[in-house]
Amino acid sequence: MAPCCAVYFVGGQDIPNAHFRNLDPGYADYHAPPPPDVGLHAKWTAFIELKDLHTLLAHLRSVLKHEAAALGDVYVDVDQSNLDNRHFVDAEHFSAKGAQTFATVIAPAIADACGSPM
Repeated sequence: MAPCCAVYFVGGQDIPNAHFRNLDPGYADYHAPPPPDVGLHAKWTAFIELKDLHTLLAHLRSVLKHEAAALGDVYVDVDQSNLDNRHFVDAEHFSAKGAQTFATVIAPAIADACGSPM
């Protein structure tokens, strides 16, 4: 049975990978190992400070939304204002509560795009 659709979650771990030439659009052929847990003043990568991560993610989401539209794909924009510290275990990884909240928010769009009833 062939899948009817694919869901890609793009986050902070994808920023260090985005500059690789000929990178598969779904990052299927590469993913850098995650950095160790670090303090707020640490570098996310060699050139990105952790404090700048959310600004870079906002830019990445804008680019992804544009590219999805150009490809005729569905882009689900999650309202970040509904997420707070209770939803994360660190700078970017969801807690169990965050994962549940995120899944609840995106489930209707995925069901609609993939043709599955909720």
